[in-house]
Order: sequence, then structure tokens, then C-alpha cells
Amino acid sequence: MKRHKTRDPNKPTTLTKAVTHIPLVEANPGKLAALDNLAQVYMALCQQYVTLFCTDEQPNKFRPTCFATPLSERWQRVAIQQAAGIAQSYRTNRAQAYQSYVGELEEYREQCSSPEPDPNLKEPTWKEWSIPTLQQTCIQANVNVVELEPSEDSGFDYWLKISTLAFRKQLLSQSSSLTIIAKH
Repeated sequence: MKRHKTRDPNKPTTLTKAVTHIPLVEANPGKLAALDNLAQVYMALCQQYVTLFCTDEQPNKFRPTCFATPLSERWQRVAIQQAAGIAQSYRTNRAQAYQSYVGELEEYREQCSSPEPDPNLKEPTWKEWSIPTLQQTCIQANVNVVELEPSEDSGFDYWLKISTLAFRKQLLSQSSSLTIIAKH
């Protein structure tokens, strides 16, 4: 049985800031182009690690980088962490599906060896799962590559500073909405 830690009432609760929606309609074309370039390279790298973690290696969020990319070391780390999460989910779900198949196959064999087997009973078949293919851009960035700053002199509540492919050329995007998620 797994025991959960009881939270120390004297310690403050950790809050995680999640920006769930960035209104890019208000961004200029240069910002959109920079984000599109970043997203393309990021998604391709993330896909390489998803494939690696689903086929050849166990998912490892701390794996050293192994693919050539124009992304910074920090962005590569974020891509590896996201890919490891995707691959871990894939492996867990596939293993559960395979165990269900093995159980169905066992039941089928028991039915076939019974004194009066059902003639309409079909043997279950296993269809190998495909490696997940990333189709929609979703970057699960952390504070190493994205920083949220309160706005002091604009009509927006926050500025989102995003690292790009260009060294030390962060992208500033305005955001008027912010969701705070409590992390216990």
C-alpha cells in the first residue's frame, strides 16, 4: 500500500503558475514567426526522443542529450522531459492493454478446452501499438525557458518571456489571463 505524505501545516503550499492561454492574436508577425520556428524545431526534437524512449530506451527525464539541434541545452532538457512523460504514458497504457489481451487469451483457451466449447468464440488477437506521433504543438516549458513577469506599465497583467532559437533574443508576449494551480 502506498502511503501519502501528510502536509506539514507550518510549511507554505507550493504554487505552480500555469499560463493556459496565450492570446497570440495581439502579437506582431515577428513574434509569431519566432514562435513558429521554435515550435517546429522543438516538436521535431521531442518526436525523436519519444521514438527513442518508446523503442530503444526506458523513458529518462535526465538522459543526456543525443540529437543535434539548434535548440539551447535548456530547451533540449525540456524536450527530453516532455518526451519521457509521453513515452512513459505510452508504455504504461500498452503494457496494460497487453495484460488484458493475455487475460482474454487465457479465457479463450479455457473455453476451448471445456467439454462444450462455444463454436462462435473467436480467438483474441494482439495488434501492436504504433509509436505516438506528435501532431499538435504543445510545449510544456518550465522556468528555464519561459518566465512570467508582472507588467508594470502596460494594459496587460503579465509579460511572458520566452527563449527562442536566437541566443539571448527572448520573445516578450503580453498576457491578460493567468491561471494559478495549487501543487501539493
